[in-house]
Amino acid sequence: MGSAPYVSVVIPAFRAETTIRRAIESVLHSGLPVLDVEIVIASDDGRDYAALVPREFRLTQAAPGPVATGVGAARNRAVDVATGQFLAFLDADDTWEPGYLSVALATARLAGLVFTPTRVLRNGSEILRTLGGARMTLHDLASTGASHHPVVARGLVGRFRDGPSHDVLHAEELLSMLGGSEAASARAYEIHIRDGSVSRSAGFARKVDNAYREIAREIATGGTRVPPAWQKEAAEVFHAKRALNSAFARSSAPGFYEFVAEKRGVAA
Repeated sequence: MGSAPYVSVVIPAFRAETTIRRAIESVLHSGLPVLDVEIVIASDDGRDYAALVPREFRLTQAAPGPVATGVGAARNRAVDVATGQFLAFLDADDTWEPGYLSVALATARLAGLVFTPTRVLRNGSEILRTLGGARMTLHDLASTGASHHPVVARGLVGRFRDGPSHDVLHAEELLSMLGGSEAASARAYEIHIRDGSVSRSAGFARKVDNAYREIAREIATGGTRVPPAWQKEAAEVFHAKRALNSAFARSSAPGFYEFVAEKRGVAA
């Protein structure tokens, strides 16, 4: 394994013992030879996850920070030690559709960046799939409320803030830095949710609304990587997310993604 890996897969892990094997299994089926892939795990619970990674993979583990620093901080620790030309992001409780990396890299090799659709599954059944077109815009980030994950050249990756929608802000920064629109891949990132969603828990809507308002303020005042020409439109994305979150809180939908699917006319 003398040469540098082509892609580093950034995986923050917190109490992920029961799910991280499934996540890494999906990397095995992502369409690249395992020697081209580096698994980079940032433990946020003090655990060593090495024994759960198949030996054929290159494995790098970020030095653990204080426990429960948050997923944004864990991602940053993983990015800091990743050695691949491209970075891809995968949470320890999520998966990728087969061929995810090979299909995404066919475009990312040319532009340095591609975004992937998001497929949301509740208890194994699909309730929502985003994108579907050849391009992704800032509007896509506002309309679905879902995270959209990039496969991106290492030099374009920024720092992740902590708290809700830190990954949406990172996606906004990438999109706006490259002109507000970027290619979309065909293979999806898969979010797995279960019954008892936190989105219906007490105080969650208020916490998220406060986070969205603060991010919009940071964008509008130049506190992010969003270029000045895109700051107004990028801030509006989070105001739109606030409105979407408020409408969900008033609805009778069992969960946020079911609400979005119903709003878009998708059968859940």
